Amino acid sequence: MTWWLEKPMRLIQTNLREIDADLDPDEFVGMLKDFSADVVLFNAGGIVANYETSLEFHYKNPYMKNDFMGEVIKRTKEAGIRFMARFDFSKVNENIVKDHPEWRYVSMRGESVNYNGQVHVCLNSYYQQEYSLKILGEVIDRYPIDSVFFNMIGYQRRDYSGNYHGICQCENCKIRFKEFSGMDLPLEENEDDPAFIKLEEFCLETRELQFDKISQFVKSKNENIALCTYTSRGIDVWRKESNSGIGRDLPEWNYSAKENTNSVLATFEEKQVCNSAVHFSAIRFRHTAVAPDLTYLRIAENIANAAWLDYYIIGPLERQDDRACFEGVKDLYRFYKDNVDSYTGVKPVANVCLIQSQRNNIYGSRKEFMGVLRMLAESHTLFDVLPDIFLEGEDALEKLRKYQAVILPDTRLVNPTLRQSLDHYVEQGGCIIATGLAGLYDAEGAYKNASLLKSSGLPELGEVMDPEDSAYFRIRESDKEKLGGFEDIDLLFNHSSFVVCPIPENGEGILGRVPPYMYGPPEKCYYKDETDIPGVILNHHGEGRFIAIPWGIGGLYQIYGQHGHFELFKRTVSQLARVEPLVSTNASPTVEITSQIRKDGAWKLVSLVNHSGQNGSAFHSPIPMTEIRLKIKVEEKVSSIKALKNDMELPFEQSGDHIELTLPKLELFETLVLKFG
Repeated sequence: MTWWLEKPMRLIQTNLREIDADLDPDEFVGMLKDFSADVVLFNAGGIVANYETSLEFHYKNPYMKNDFMGEVIKRTKEAGIRFMARFDFSKVNENIVKDHPEWRYVSMRGESVNYNGQVHVCLNSYYQQEYSLKILGEVIDRYPIDSVFFNMIGYQRRDYSGNYHGICQCENCKIRFKEFSGMDLPLEENEDDPAFIKLEEFCLETRELQFDKISQFVKSKNENIALCTYTSRGIDVWRKESNSGIGRDLPEWNYSAKENTNSVLATFEEKQVCNSAVHFSAIRFRHTAVAPDLTYLRIAENIANAAWLDYYIIGPLERQDDRACFEGVKDLYRFYKDNVDSYTGVKPVANVCLIQSQRNNIYGSRKEFMGVLRMLAESHTLFDVLPDIFLEGEDALEKLRKYQAVILPDTRLVNPTLRQSLDHYVEQGGCIIATGLAGLYDAEGAYKNASLLKSSGLPELGEVMDPEDSAYFRIRESDKEKLGGFEDIDLLFNHSSFVVCPIPENGEGILGRVPPYMYGPPEKCYYKDETDIPGVILNHHGEGRFIAIPWGIGGLYQIYGQHGHFELFKRTVSQLARVEPLVSTNASPTVEITSQIRKDGAWKLVSLVNHSGQNGSAFHSPIPMTEIRLKIKVEEKVSSIKALKNDMELPFEQSGDHIELTLPKLELFETLVLKFG
């Protein structure tokens, strides 16, 4: 087995500045050992070479006085720490590009981008396509590195300040896009323009082809070098980030590490994932840190999903201006080092699949996805996040069959191959829950007044209504019987787009739409009518079910956190989709639960992560919780249960295919190891 798959690693990225070339290699490696790191991500080349390069178009660090990188590699090898060499080919020094203007990215205004003396270069330029391999080859030939990492990959349309420069208009892009699509390169990002929809496909495919080529080159030199970056093709370790920024929507996305790690580990057996807990507050504020408890939460989610640990700082550890989180990070890394065997060789356990679709983000679908993920986590449903681009092959149906329900959160554009697999999945007994305008756009990104998913039973649709003030859904007595609850709630508000859907021949409608009524003055705040226009449609197709919620229930919950929306979604999953709970608990909704099983069947992990420390945009130590009761579905007889963080054996009772136990105390996180036999 290749080294990167043998066990979850503990990576630290010290994103070094030019001025750090004078650091003491012994002190640098000593700090890594103090953090229990077994992989270091270290700047090698691209924008700045931290070694004695012989290449004409490779800018050498002017602060370097000796073989800086070589000295560090020597000491990491002695310490048993893997060396991951970092490269960034997205920019070159302004003096290099003067003689090669054809390498430059060209903005929508026909200009290049020079940011602090570094000029943006295009993915389709000779520099990125060919010269980057010369730089890589020089490093691999000279140094015994273990891995390579690539920063700022793909098509960069913004600079570090966030300024938007648009779709690259260089001649290389124009020619290659024309060959790919037969279309002219668009000037603007317009979701209604078929050329822009095709451009997004082009950008993804050409980025992936680049790493196919890089992988072949690197592996031809040394097949034991692991490739790592922010994409899937041609790489061994998929890099993700849980980071913060100025000007983003708040509060922080506290489930980012769950999304980032599970979306890889539930999809691939032959890849690992390192999701970085980014230390600094924002790109524009690199020298101050996020709240320590936010960093701890991100790392705890990595642990709970049995992923690599990854902590990312600017500059070496010994030169940080904000060290408030250091002891906590050391403790988490030390715990993972001491218990790594328990997290090795496992795969996720889940019976619900949440489809992730980056290409649908152009329609504003991201908030719907986030809200649905939050509701699943808060209801303690065990779910996997699967990117739609990995469900477009012949094996898609096989991947989907293991789930009792598949959720499409406002996934408007669904690849035709995936649509066919989803329909077969329902025919064979599966259940789809589609929210928003899922399945209503064709491959060119055009809206259709029908669902393209045959299993929906919706060959024709009515009007798509924009968000309206004072519009509701009535929960009727017959609806409450089907949903099994809502004794104290009769009405839900809707302030999202809504598709008027007929009730299918083999289906039924749930909830009745209440059209907008007056909301002021108070004396006039009443409504008289409700309609039979459904807010939820359940269609029977083959052996399975298709549930449409044709409005943005997830996006509304992500923004407003309204209890009625949460209750409707939770009961849609449990009552309408008939999803069996794999874990039942009295734990707070702020406790996230994940599970894995050892691939050889020796044990099962159940992890709990405590999110109660989040208070709006602030993160504090989570509130300790006690006497958490758990009922867990198991595959066979359990011989013992150990709580790793509390370092204690727990009593339990087993009845049939379930065990019951009580966790005495939960602080930040806990992992239970259920051994079989």
